[in-house]
Amino acid sequence: MFVAREKELNDLNNELLKDESSLIVVYGRRRIGKTETIRHFISTNSLLNLEVSGVYGSSKKIQMKSFVKRIKRFTDISIQNEEPILSWNDVFDLLEQSIISFKSKEKKVIFIDEFPWLDTQKSGFLEAFSEFWNLFCSKRKDMIVIVCGSAASYMINKIIRNKKTMHARINLKINMKQFKLKDAKKMLESKGCKWSNKGIIDTYIALGGVAKYLNESKCSMSPHANIEYLCFSDNALLRDEYEDLFESLFERATVHRKLMDKLATKWSGYTKQELSKLLKVSQSSFTLPLDELVSSGFVSSVKKFDLMKKTGG
Repeated sequence: MFVAREKELNDLNNELLKDESSLIVVYGRRRIGKTETIRHFISTNSLLNLEVSGVYGSSKKIQMKSFVKRIKRFTDISIQNEEPILSWNDVFDLLEQSIISFKSKEKKVIFIDEFPWLDTQKSGFLEAFSEFWNLFCSKRKDMIVIVCGSAASYMINKIIRNKKTMHARINLKINMKQFKLKDAKKMLESKGCKWSNKGIIDTYIALGGVAKYLNESKCSMSPHANIEYLCFSDNALLRDEYEDLFESLFERATVHRKLMDKLATKWSGYTKQELSKLLKVSQSSFTLPLDELVSSGFVSSVKKFDLMKKTGG
């Protein structure tokens, strides 16, 4: 059962009402519910859609083959005079042919999940995608293109802050956050967890508002037994989660780890100036990694009553 995400769905629905095509960027840490929210938006509006997803560590050749396979399933007629697929430009040319084959003027969704994992080194994927949007989709009125990713460094630097091919092209940016306590409670109750408020709070403290973790909870167990199951059993979902997340999300994971290790030593957090002294480096050297940790939901940034902003894990 899908719960919450009312604001995100409202923002997506507003794009659907526009008399123009929309480019939407959705980002946030893994397991937070990005993909399910987009799928829910598509299904509740009965939108014609193509969904493709990057695979971490997969080669360009395999990624292109998978993408083309999805395109052919998306198209309800055979594509004539198909040329050999040798590059990402060829893949997007095929996608354009596919879209043109549809006579309906209803909105169509191209949903590219785990976008950063498709852009392997020197693959030309981002350039080909930019051309697809700038020269094809933006000139139509029936396209909603959603790019989604959990690799914060990529999404922030190469999409959101892109000053070249993607500059000023994005219609909507959604930074997906974890559930608030009330939404976490709603999700657990929708699964049939008949736990007390204290049990739900204990679960929230341990797991946070991460949709995947909450959805994997075992309602037949007590809250504490459930936490032990998810964290410490032989095949626990969270046993290697921390290591796996860092490996897949951040290009310069060493810097991110140093920041996390230091932030974890003080519950109330540190100012950037304090972090600079503790790490013995300039603030500029960790500003971007710190921003990426915040965007990925690993740390939060708040203003204390003395108006000095502090960051804590």
